[in-house]
Amino acid sequence: SQRVGGLYVDKAWQGKGVGGALMNEIIAWADPKRPLELEVASYNERAKAFYRKYGFEEVKGSERLYNVIPVVEMIRKGEKQ
Repeated sequence: SQRVGGLYVDKAWQGKGVGGALMNEIIAWADPKRPLELEVASYNERAKAFYRKYGFEEVKGSERLYNVIPVVEMIRKGEKQ
């Protein structure tokens, strides 16, 4: 599978299309036939809503602690072969 290691936009640039431009580049770079995965802080509803706009879905039962931050796995399914 393919993994997004982190996608952070400075607060001053949030809401200005920067995150969307970055995500579009990630999706364009990725192999569309393979799933694309990431982790997000489980309490960050704004980020989870952002990723849902790009086809990511939360993986049930994937909650875990990353250092001290609770995270949840999200996945964008690859195209059917």
